[in-house]
Amino acid sequence: MVAELADREKAILILGPLGEGTEAARLAREKKVPILVFTQQEGISRDNAYILRDYLTIRAQIQALADYAVTRKGLRRFAMLYPGDNGGREAARLFREEITRRGGRVIRERTYGRRQSDFTDEIRSLAGVKEAYRREIVEPEGTIEIAVSPTVDFEAIFFPDSLGPAMLAASQLADLQLQGVRMMGLSSWNQTARVRTGGSVMEGAVFTDMFCQNEPSRTVQDFIERYYAATGREPGSLEAMAYDGMTLAVRTIVNEKPGSREELRRMMIANRDFRGVSGKLPFAPDGESRRVAMILKITQGQIVPVRE
Repeated sequence: MVAELADREKAILILGPLGEGTEAARLAREKKVPILVFTQQEGISRDNAYILRDYLTIRAQIQALADYAVTRKGLRRFAMLYPGDNGGREAARLFREEITRRGGRVIRERTYGRRQSDFTDEIRSLAGVKEAYRREIVEPEGTIEIAVSPTVDFEAIFFPDSLGPAMLAASQLADLQLQGVRMMGLSSWNQTARVRTGGSVMEGAVFTDMFCQNEPSRTVQDFIERYYAATGREPGSLEAMAYDGMTLAVRTIVNEKPGSREELRRMMIANRDFRGVSGKLPFAPDGESRRVAMILKITQGQIVPVRE
């Protein structure tokens, strides 16, 4: 597809693909056409004068979470519950690193299988909860037994998995009566419709992304309305990101009139003040995205930007 767009269509810039972009990057260099790839794969633009990379990396998301939790909210003690595969372990490593750098501590962690749907045992282990957590009280009338909510020694739990497993884990946290534990996650939780219909169990959870449908900006709301009118569905982060990439390219072409494909890429990198519906879109000199993640919170079935 890259070769066809470059040779037959004479494209000055290609938007996409989504995800793995190594082969597209190779063809872009071969055909000497700039390409804006949407991938979390860091370093793909290194030593390639035709690549621009945009997407929030896991590292950028975790840095934003750590800043919010430790620096802004003053939390110090964290637990992690994460998949035991490479992706889960890498997210956990980055979270531990960024939390520690800011003066916090990860004091509990457990892994689980990628297809697992019951996290009760792992949560019990994190919280130090036994099978029964009841207390006997001796009264003049006799001994009575009451349920006692367990007390945990961490303030938040990092759960780097998609929204479905996160909702299951949140429900099981509630079943165990673990009070005051905040859930923290990544951009895969940004599913407005699903949170609207079943997200009450995630009340108060925070996560990161670059786009929020409840952002009050007129620019964002205009984009959402126009996208819905054209497609019959609401846009997500990918649609917002692609729209911003296209907008930046068109503005650069119209306003600055680059004389070549290479010059277009250089001009897009130099345009550090561009702000689109998904926030600011700065690039490093090598074409790597330097996006900063925003913090989002689930409140009363809505996903809203965090301002405090």
